[in-house]
Amino acid sequence: MGGASALLTGLGTRLLANRRGRCAVLCGLGLLTGWTAAIYQTWTVLRTAALDVEQLGVHLGLTQSMVVGVLVLHAGLSLAPLGGFSIALAVLSLMPGHWLGEVLAVDAAQTHLDFLGPIMLGIALGYLGFARGSALLLWCAALLVQWIMPAVLSVAASFSSSAEDLRSPNHLWAVGREQLLQLHHVYLGLGTLATAMLLSVILLFVRRARHR
Repeated sequence: MGGASALLTGLGTRLLANRRGRCAVLCGLGLLTGWTAAIYQTWTVLRTAALDVEQLGVHLGLTQSMVVGVLVLHAGLSLAPLGGFSIALAVLSLMPGHWLGEVLAVDAAQTHLDFLGPIMLGIALGYLGFARGSALLLWCAALLVQWIMPAVLSVAASFSSSAEDLRSPNHLWAVGREQLLQLHHVYLGLGTLATAMLLSVILLFVRRARHR
């Protein structure tokens, strides 16, 4: 949900606002206010649950870290150059399809909806181009981030669990490795790369045709 909120505000600011700086600040304040209220609501609910002080502190600490991450992603999506925008979008590459699948409640099509975010990332990388070395490095970085993010999210979910065995280093390593080796995430990366290469080649031909 945090990634979806950052994606919506960041893309909205980038695509719709004439004064991106002012709009980004206002949307960032809105995100901070909303998520601060959510943290307070979570705290009031969890303090009455059967959680000890350490577990409550870990949960709230992770929630606060998520809010900081949401604000950073919002800033990257709103204000960063195209390269920074691509990296921020890579962090959120699985969020658009998952969010849309939840909204539409179409479980059978979830696998196909997962490609929505990678296609968006591929379009951003396609506009970035591949003719410069720095652009290729950004391509590699974005694809790497896209690949490891599911593992990072799974490890974070296990670490925030109240069960002690789920927070052991061996279990966290096993969870992260399992996510990294899933072919579905490799397919999403290939979808990103194919979209980026196709759009880059099309734009390259268009630019050369205009200069003739």
